[in-house]
Amino acid sequence: MSKATPGKKAKKSSGPIVMTSKEPADRKSNQTVLKALIIGGSNVPASKVEVDQWASVSDSTITPPFDPIQLSELPEYSSVLGPCIEALVVNTTGFGYRVIPAVRNSMDEGVEGAEEIKKEIDEATNFFSSAYIGGTSFDQLRAKTRRDKETIGYAYWEVIRDMEGRVSGFNYIPAREMRIGLLSDEPIKVTRSVQRMSNGSVSTSTQIIHKRLRTYCQRVGLKKVWFKEYGDPRIIDPTNGTVNDELSRFNSANEVIYWPLLQTRSVYGIPRYIGNLLAITGSRSRDEMCYYLLRNNNVPALALLVSNGSLTKPTIDRIQEFLDDTVKGEGSFAKVVIIEAESAFDGFEGTANMKMEMKPLIEAQHTDSMFGEYDKENHMKILRSFRLPPIFIGSSNDYNRATADTSRKLADEQVFAPERTIEESMINQLLLDMGFVHARFRANGPNITNNEDIVNVMNNAERSGGMTPALSRAMLEDIMGQDLGEVTGIDPDIPFSAQMAEIVKNLGKTNEPSQQVTAYKQLMDMFGIHSEVGKAIFGEEDVS
Repeated sequence: MSKATPGKKAKKSSGPIVMTSKEPADRKSNQTVLKALIIGGSNVPASKVEVDQWASVSDSTITPPFDPIQLSELPEYSSVLGPCIEALVVNTTGFGYRVIPAVRNSMDEGVEGAEEIKKEIDEATNFFSSAYIGGTSFDQLRAKTRRDKETIGYAYWEVIRDMEGRVSGFNYIPAREMRIGLLSDEPIKVTRSVQRMSNGSVSTSTQIIHKRLRTYCQRVGLKKVWFKEYGDPRIIDPTNGTVNDELSRFNSANEVIYWPLLQTRSVYGIPRYIGNLLAITGSRSRDEMCYYLLRNNNVPALALLVSNGSLTKPTIDRIQEFLDDTVKGEGSFAKVVIIEAESAFDGFEGTANMKMEMKPLIEAQHTDSMFGEYDKENHMKILRSFRLPPIFIGSSNDYNRATADTSRKLADEQVFAPERTIEESMINQLLLDMGFVHARFRANGPNITNNEDIVNVMNNAERSGGMTPALSRAMLEDIMGQDLGEVTGIDPDIPFSAQMAEIVKNLGKTNEPSQQVTAYKQLMDMFGIHSEVGKAIFGEEDVS
């Protein structure tokens, strides 16, 4: 039970106690965040200053279930939470992106409209290259967004439009500065673009829906700025968040795109680790306790027990001086300390003899491994909340290549790839609204395939006539995460082996090696491939 500070009354709290009044000042400051998070929904405010700063808009905004400022600071107090968040950031945004056509092979030579599609792909690529107005690259904006989503539970983009109302870029807004406003009283008519597929071609159409829209408020210091939801056609006053048709569109509130980690309890996203707050704070308390115990050495290393007597004051002072000044360094190994004591019954017959005993207290001292198993279990709890294998935070002592590859593949399939898909769908909706019909955003992922397995599959498929140059090119593009261009010089839709067999058939007898070599030469001349490839196919025979 905590004790009240002298001169002050103890405050009652419905939540658990995490700090005593006699802890050092620096430790007390570290516990501020933890206390607010643990008591969560109790009636004790996390910060009086924070409540006062949002008081003017408390009737028009929704209070988040957890203080975003304190959540944003929490990775600083955990040795596992930060690496888990960075693992999500790197594996969802760290491999770049590319712009691809909505229909595969639609840019191949001879396809109707290929030039128009190429032009649109280039326009979309150029847009993304400068889309992050407040930073250096679109990948940087994506990384900041992912970091806010995993740390706080949600993220925001500000949509920047040009003088003609077209989207020209985005700005990152720190999630800790934002609050969600209330829904509009009545549904608002909203238009959006949707994709339509017909006979292998893609088009767009306009869809009209009615939905209740929200406003959003940003606070920087004491200044507050209001935003409206992306696609909201209303004129919103940026100073108070109300509809004001008298304002010009250029003086009205900008739009924001809201990126939440969806859940059912609140309109706010909630981070994955929220169920393990006690594990995070418990490990932090464990680390602090071990630090202060080791630094202060609360239990002495040795006890001098004196029975039926007492040490004289000069003897005590001499022992203290010996321990402070002499018992250190290599020269102390051969030193001897002589301790003198006086009997408490000097002059009395039949009394017990005085006895002195030196008792080591090493076993009673706290060690640095105290609560080690508790800390390990807490680490595993945090990892499980992110569904990450331990190798992603550097815990790889019991891994080999096979288990590491399996862990990487499983994590990408179950965690990272679905998150990239959600991001792609939202960005592609933006492209549709901007008028892009054929361009699609694709987030790159790591190469988790076994290259030898891919080669064997492609070889077997090619022998059976199931692998065409177009299919093999598409597989390589997915593996390498880049556009390899169109297939030239041969028919992309006919297996390579079939095309080679046709050339041999036209030249003469197919069972004569010389005819195969001649056919091979013709194919190699088409591609300019070195004759060493022929040796790998036809053996050591000279084919030059």
